[in-house]
Amino acid sequence: MAGFSSEFTSRAYNLKNQEEANKLAKSQTGVLIIKIEEGLIMPQPHNDFLDKMVYNIDAASADVDVQKGGVFKTLTSSKLPFLEQTGISISHVELDANAMYSPTYTVNGADRLVYVVKGRGNVQIVGISGKRVLDTNIKAGQMFLVPKFFTVAEIAGSEGMEFVSIITSTWPFVEELATKKSVWNALSPIVSRVSLNVTSEFEELFMSNVTKNSIIIPSTN
Repeated sequence: MAGFSSEFTSRAYNLKNQEEANKLAKSQTGVLIIKIEEGLIMPQPHNDFLDKMVYNIDAASADVDVQKGGVFKTLTSSKLPFLEQTGISISHVELDANAMYSPTYTVNGADRLVYVVKGRGNVQIVGISGKRVLDTNIKAGQMFLVPKFFTVAEIAGSEGMEFVSIITSTWPFVEELATKKSVWNALSPIVSRVSLNVTSEFEELFMSNVTKNSIIIPSTN
């Protein structure tokens, strides 16, 4: 308010004179964050409002729970209808020490903004051309963007790692590339062998390992 002239303020709020405009603008004690007067009691939010706007993802059951690996959860508009209005969905990952969140990408062209909540680890992102575009250490308080159709994988450090992904789609169509849900399982052995340019024996070894994996891979140590 204080940044506008009295003319603009009075026109915007239909005030009668400059005195009223100045009172509105200059009575503020701060910008964005203000100190509440002692003894002033603010209203409490209604429970109906909280149910529609707040979701305890920590208390929610896991989509994937791997012993000594970690926990993976998703949050969509089916659980929190407000997300439908914002056009996003959420995934929450807790990795145990040295565990891996295996390579994934969004099939529907959504971007992912990832924020590290706790711990530290390493992240690699591979672009559409197959070239690695990011390979760096990450820690709590940092965030990174995974562009649409880019593939990402994370490995936690010795203290584990927890991160939250905001996906720019109400339904996160995420393709897993190294698990039993991977597209590799839909391909015939000859297509896999030719695509990877490997022998039949190696293709069988590769596929036997893929079918064993979950999206969270425990540490081998």
